[in-house]
Amino acid sequence: MDINFAKIVRVGKVSSTNPAAMTVRVTFPDEAGLVSDDLHVLCQGSKLDKDYWMPDVGEQVVCLFLPNGRNTGYCLGTFFSKVDKPPAGAGQTKRIIKHNGDFELECTGNVRIKGANIYLN
Repeated sequence: MDINFAKIVRVGKVSSTNPAAMTVRVTFPDEAGLVSDDLHVLCQGSKLDKDYWMPDVGEQVVCLFLPNGRNTGYCLGTFFSKVDKPPAGAGQTKRIIKHNGDFELECTGNVRIKGANIYLN
């Protein structure tokens, strides 16, 4: 079987999101008008340690399609670019710089917050 890797790994822009299903639809600039089927968004945990994140509409994403066609695939995630640059001072710490909407933290153990100053509103 000949595999065309240019059709398996693709870069596109999110055209719509389905947060309840954790899927996105993606358009591809090299194929005008082509919109993917729903693609599951990969996350860091889905069973006991749940991680939830959805890319924004218009955000660039890397997608992986199965070699049997364009209908089954996954959104691997987003990436920084010349237009959307990493935050200043980004280091080895996971950071959420800006988030629009609600944010929920749930754990069964202790929560420790350390910092020179901690501001709660």
